[in-house]
Amino acid sequence: MNMASPIATAQEKDPMPQTPKITRRQVRLAAQSCLDEATLQAFLFDAKIPSGRLSGTSLQERILGLLQFVEADDLFEFFIEWMQIERRPCFERALAERQQRATAPETKTETKPDDTAQSAQPVSPAAIRQMLYDFLPASADFDAFLIDFFPTEVRRRFVDTADRQSKHNLLMQLVDRSQIVDALRRRSPIAFARLMGLP
Repeated sequence: MNMASPIATAQEKDPMPQTPKITRRQVRLAAQSCLDEATLQAFLFDAKIPSGRLSGTSLQERILGLLQFVEADDLFEFFIEWMQIERRPCFERALAERQQRATAPETKTETKPDDTAQSAQPVSPAAIRQMLYDFLPASADFDAFLIDFFPTEVRRRFVDTADRQSKHNLLMQLVDRSQIVDALRRRSPIAFARLMGLP
């Protein structure tokens, strides 16, 4: 699918500044901030994607479905370029906010020996499942977590129709449990510390 011509034409009229490396998480959060139903439909039209190809009933679920679809069909860069043209002010503002948060200096906390021992202990599958439910209560949250922290090869193994428990089990079969815990910690450090009883 050749999508370069509309972008090239638009860029000739209004050249975009070079964007620093954008993470999948930043793109997802910016998309959730900047896309409404009409804009989502406009992208589907421009990219020649039938709207029935997206799963989900809510706008947020459909945006996640779109991101999974464009990544699987190698349209992710096209989607970013399209957002930079069609939703430029919102997209740049959302990315700038994410970049600021990512580069903000972290406050150092003193690590106690208990903290290291507790985080080094293996976590049981049952505890992982409970953490996934606690940190990611909605299916859309779980899908976003997969997009943000795990490679495409892992995400492609998930079927939209699978129930939540099956998805949790499959994730634990594909990814080491310590990686899942680390991803949860990175996604929500304050909530993670609170839940784990860390200071």
